[in-house]
Amino acid sequence: MTPVSRNLSFCEQILNFMLWTALIRNRDYDRLLVFISAGIGIQVTGEVIGHTIRTFTRMRTMIWLPDTLLMVSEIVCLLTWAWASAAQRVRYRLASLRPRE
Repeated sequence: MTPVSRNLSFCEQILNFMLWTALIRNRDYDRLLVFISAGIGIQVTGEVIGHTIRTFTRMRTMIWLPDTLLMVSEIVCLLTWAWASAAQRVRYRLASLRPRE
């Protein structure tokens, strides 16, 4: 299943790239959407690289490398999402404290 998962992740990365293209063209983009898309891009890129290394690695002693890369990319994605949502909450909280005209 590793080659299938790698190919699906690669297609997902292409779709994420098209989303980034649309977000960059639009001048009024949502920062939360940009950070969520960035987190997905980091995760999927790590998955593609990890699965490719796993496919072409012949030595079983090096199996820890792609597994570590997969886990690290997912953790970085989660941290990116957490940071983006925390920043969004602070932004909304500050906007609600401003006096309305």
